[in-house]
Amino acid sequence: MLADENWRLRAAACEILADRPGAATLAPLVGRAADIDWRVRAAAVAGLSKIHPLPNDLALRDKPLDDRQRALLAWLDAYDAAAPGATLKPELCELFADGSYLEFGRPLVERCLTCHVGYKQHPMADSGACASCYPSIYADWYGSAHAQSLSHLQLRTVRAEDRQVAWVSFGELRGMSCVECHAVFERAATNPAASPPATSSGPAASKPGCPSATGPAAAADESCARCHGEVDRQWRQWLAGRQPHRADWPPGQVDLDGSRDTRTCVDCHMTLVSTSPAELPHRDHRWRARRDAALLADGIALEIQPHADSAGATCVRFTLTNLAGHDYPTGTARRAIRLYAGPAGADDLPLLAAMSPRRPGWLWTDTQPPLAPGEQRHYDLMLPDSAQSVDYRLVFFRNTLDPNGFTNVITVGTVAVTPSASAEQAAAP
Repeated sequence: MLADENWRLRAAACEILADRPGAATLAPLVGRAADIDWRVRAAAVAGLSKIHPLPNDLALRDKPLDDRQRALLAWLDAYDAAAPGATLKPELCELFADGSYLEFGRPLVERCLTCHVGYKQHPMADSGACASCYPSIYADWYGSAHAQSLSHLQLRTVRAEDRQVAWVSFGELRGMSCVECHAVFERAATNPAASPPATSSGPAASKPGCPSATGPAAAADESCARCHGEVDRQWRQWLAGRQPHRADWPPGQVDLDGSRDTRTCVDCHMTLVSTSPAELPHRDHRWRARRDAALLADGIALEIQPHADSAGATCVRFTLTNLAGHDYPTGTARRAIRLYAGPAGADDLPLLAAMSPRRPGWLWTDTQPPLAPGEQRHYDLMLPDSAQSVDYRLVFFRNTLDPNGFTNVITVGTVAVTPSASAEQAAAP
């Protein structure tokens, strides 16, 4: 109802949520406070004001868009300050993720751009300036999601001249440049004599203030966390907790008692590469992520063990273990992993489990929370006595709201279901 094309239904949904105040219901009201229709905004504002006051004129038709959204962001600041245990502001991407019938003014768009574009004032912010000294790294970056990060933003606004809905235009902006991560130029500015080291992709840059490469720890702590703060928090949870890993023996098994992990974000997402015998290894700047099937498979283990239950019925236990240094899956609540399994040869495998990141405002009823760092979870599949083997498929979904959205098969296979089947035979790759 909150995204229905009929404003009456959107307004009614806001009124229903307003009668159930709490963090889970406040979040969708924040998004509807930016609705195109002022009557929907009025219902959302009334609901939000039950928790923390908002200006009474926020939802008026003639209230300038930018003024409305500055007031809304100020409300988020005040709410978070009063309720630090259930903050909403860090979840702006999720609060406004469903852009249906929302309008975005300059204050909200600028907030989005702090991550999707970031710092643009440095004289070398145009990444093309880096290509002459770092051609291989530049080529990696150019094809990455970071370089095209504005393609993730589908923001609508209402044109002032004719009150028609239109997509927000970003002009020449396309995404994040090199300086967003390589912030060492700030140190170079205070020490003009400092020069970046020679790299594998070319000679040391001679341009003053060149944002040269940072070390892995700096990249993880100072760069990645700036836009991926929740994942950084999960990674620190992983460092402080147990760290399961694939056992050296027997094959396919998981050792739950891992040693201390010293990896950072770059170790998994920016592998060392060398493009020619004459080139020293450097970090891959394509940032392995959801489109890399091998990376997805490295982050999770699927063990399959057939057995007979207490009544002698045939049962197969699927065990998922999170081997990544963060939640699995992580990121937006629109992502998910789904485990399908059933008797071999079936046209459509039944859904056995579905997991999505939980975020304020996403009132999921058909998914479980993601696997926490190091978590292990079991699922039992009961089978008819006639079943001889089971087909299974573990799939990553980028956007569960898009029926034609990107998917990636993490692992797929068939396993015998006789209770005597060994763990080695049943282990998924």
